Amino acid sequence: MNIIREHTQRTGAIPHTIYIEENIVIIRGVDNAMLDTLFDPIGYRLRRYIPALQERYAPINLVLSLVKKRFGKSEAEKLAHKRDERMYRIILERSIQSYQKELVGYESKLANLHELLEYFENLGTKIVFFQMPIDSELASLRQPLQQHEILQIHFPQYTFLPSPSHNDYTTNDGVHLIKESSMRFTQDFMQFLSCP
Repeated sequence: MNIIREHTQRTGAIPHTIYIEENIVIIRGVDNAMLDTLFDPIGYRLRRYIPALQERYAPINLVLSLVKKRFGKSEAEKLAHKRDERMYRIILERSIQSYQKELVGYESKLANLHELLEYFENLGTKIVFFQMPIDSELASLRQPLQQHEILQIHFPQYTFLPSPSHNDYTTNDGVHLIKESSMRFTQDFMQFLSCP
């Protein structure tokens, strides 16, 4: 959201609605180094008007894009991809241990979020929290439940979309959706948003 605020301040373009993924909002901190790189005064203006300086046109990214097109998987192959069940269970067990721990030391992140939300609310932006589907074994553990509760207690004035049915989606590692589930969640999410 810091990036959105920085962009809004530079361009004057005010977002109508901001959707905040509550799964990560308290856990992740602000990456000030990334913000400095993105918005340094000279580089920001140059990248805006000179496409060759934009990351997607960097030589390595162009080469990787060509290699991916030539040797990468097709969309059909990506959709048919099955997860490695043995590796999935190993990663999931580690995540279960982590997700059982209580969230601590999040107060400064919460204060930063409060400041950002207040900034956008004053501009007339609508704020909506939502959850990405994760493995159902993780969804019922202490950390995700605690985070949801913390956000609802501190930001009751904002909209919280209903939790997704975690069993309806498949992840590669407990947290990241496989391609098919990712596409389906996107469609479900968009359909939900279009309903009155």
